[in-house]
Amino acid sequence: MNRNKNSHEQQTSVFIIYSWGDIVEFISRVLLGWLIVVLFISSAHAAVERGDDFNEIEMDQVKRGSLLFKSETGSRYQLAVTLATDVQIAVTGMIARTTNRVRD
Repeated sequence: MNRNKNSHEQQTSVFIIYSWGDIVEFISRVLLGWLIVVLFISSAHAAVERGDDFNEIEMDQVKRGSLLFKSETGSRYQLAVTLATDVQIAVTGMIARTTNRVRD
């Protein structure tokens, strides 16, 4: 019993006091975060309604090795989604053998 009584006596309360500046800063950060989320969602929704396709490019816009699919317009292409690229290069003298694996 003495053990429980001593542990009970050792319990203390901790009060955290926030200033008005801390509270205002917290509320403003929360509101700013929600504003950013709402603007992002509304801009993405507007792009979908307009029919914008961010993956469509023209042949002269290709800057790297890419897998392209011809779009319905004919002059534009859609980029295939790439999840990972694994490149292995074996150099023997002046000859380099390259293996390129792309995971979609």
